[in-house]
Amino acid sequence: MKQHGFTLLELIMVVAVAGILLVVGVPSLQTLMSNSRMSAEVNNLVVLLNYARSEAIKRGTTVSVVPQSINGTRWQYPVSVMVNGEALRVVPGNNNITVRVPARQSVEYRGNGYRPFNDTLPIHINICDARGVES
Repeated sequence: MKQHGFTLLELIMVVAVAGILLVVGVPSLQTLMSNSRMSAEVNNLVVLLNYARSEAIKRGTTVSVVPQSINGTRWQYPVSVMVNGEALRVVPGNNNITVRVPARQSVEYRGNGYRPFNDTLPIHINICDARGVES
């Protein structure tokens, strides 16, 4: 009579291999998820800046990208696209991500799509998460 099933030794080996794979795989998955969140935040900011520029061109007036508040060089979320005191779009953002824009209270685009002539400072934006990884 032939019996079907697994022996205890086979089951122990499968559990051991699965445990090793989990120990190796879970940290990699967490890193992948953190990197994905960072990429999404960078993309959101790029979309917001492009939206502000296109609205400036469409409306023929100055449009600003403004954070809710500034803590040193860190922009605090939410970040808004403003024209004449009116918020066109507000991005709530991720509280675990820090956006650093040194020497900037806002980013402005004129009606022709360019930044103001007297704004000669380059725009450097650093986006950082809790790991300290910058993008």
